[in-house]
Amino acid sequence: MKLIDSVKDTLVGMRNKENRRQFYRYAVSGLSAWLTEFISFNLLLLIVIEGTPLRDIPFFAFAGINGFAAFDFNGTNLCQSISMLLGTIVSYTMNRLLSFKSKNKMLPEIIRFGTLFLVNLVITNVVIRLLQLVIPFDWICKLIVQCMMVLWNFFIYKLIIFRPRAEAKEEPAADEEKEENS
Repeated sequence: MKLIDSVKDTLVGMRNKENRRQFYRYAVSGLSAWLTEFISFNLLLLIVIEGTPLRDIPFFAFAGINGFAAFDFNGTNLCQSISMLLGTIVSYTMNRLLSFKSKNKMLPEIIRFGTLFLVNLVITNVVIRLLQLVIPFDWICKLIVQCMMVLWNFFIYKLIIFRPRAEAKEEPAADEEKEENS
């Protein structure tokens, strides 16, 4: 319930001029990360998959209950994973510095961001494989998946990843204390 209230507060807070500016900075950061991810995905498809049988070769498979459903990780998923890693590096850097201007300690923040990356990676690879069953173009599947991620990532970044933490507030206090003792 607390998370839902935080999302509601964020939506209501969009009336605030600074929140809108933050969202615009998030959009610029996101567009940069998206371009990195989308372009690298398509370049990797051309380099790694086009003209080779890798697109349909499963690297490993997940069997469903009683063999009812199967999921195989293929060349398209490999390109998706690499491009998503590149986009995530751009996204973290720009969102930390530009969108949310985070003063949090970097290591715990990177761990939270990395955890979200892994969750997003699994979800997007599964969704891409499902979309490939009905959509013949990999780039369209990728575009749909990226649009979905933009929606949920803003709230996760704002409410969890880059939320100001007590750890960030402790650092200036420690500096001030040293100055007072001098």
